Amino acid sequence: MLNRNSSARIKGTAVFLLLLFQLVAGRAAACDMSAFVQGDFAARCQLLLDLCEKATIAQRVSHPDSQKHNGNLSREWVRFFLAHGSAATRPPSLNLVASATWETGVKNLGFSIAELTRGEISAEAYEIMRLKIDLIKNPAKIEEARQVFSQVDTIQKSDNKDSRVKWLEQKFLGPGSAIAEKLNRSPLLLSRLESSAATFLETAGRVDSINGSDSAELTAAFSEGLQNSVSEELQFWRQLFFCADVE
Repeated sequence: MLNRNSSARIKGTAVFLLLLFQLVAGRAAACDMSAFVQGDFAARCQLLLDLCEKATIAQRVSHPDSQKHNGNLSREWVRFFLAHGSAATRPPSLNLVASATWETGVKNLGFSIAELTRGEISAEAYEIMRLKIDLIKNPAKIEEARQVFSQVDTIQKSDNKDSRVKWLEQKFLGPGSAIAEKLNRSPLLLSRLESSAATFLETAGRVDSINGSDSAELTAAFSEGLQNSVSEELQFWRQLFFCADVE
């Protein structure tokens, strides 16, 4: 958790709410998508990443300019949201992202940035925020993730006669390895992925060990529980990589 005090939280919240009021009032013009330039958009995303880092460091060391950095981040985020926050103003390079997924993802980014400026963001939420900004900066990474999840969708539920470990390798462990390659700067997210894989693998091994015994009902229950847990975890990663919905 980032260092904070009550005064800083109040000031940070006030600045953010003021900027959001300006957003709702529509005092800034939305971006003209016909004039969109991917390089400029990528630079804008990088600026957000840089401002997030500066605000975080300033809070951690109780820098006297901490509120200044928070204000810079809040203002830049509001400008970004006004320009690209809706499906209609979504960058052309990100048309592969479903409209609802884009709008939800951008709003959640805004909530995370507000938490950051208040000094209330968790370490994992901070990694998620940075990863999402990096993904929209580099749409090719989203496309690569989309292909991974598309292959996952072709894997059917595990039949009672099949090896659950083999099914898990195709449904989660293999795709998980591809996802892990994109988490080199997100150690907590990588740890979550590895922990989930280890837990699922252990469960799959247990189910296989009782398969064929007189405990058919128990086997079926454990197998269904495993499949539901894997589906829930995959949904988390789909949402993280802007792949939750398909238009």
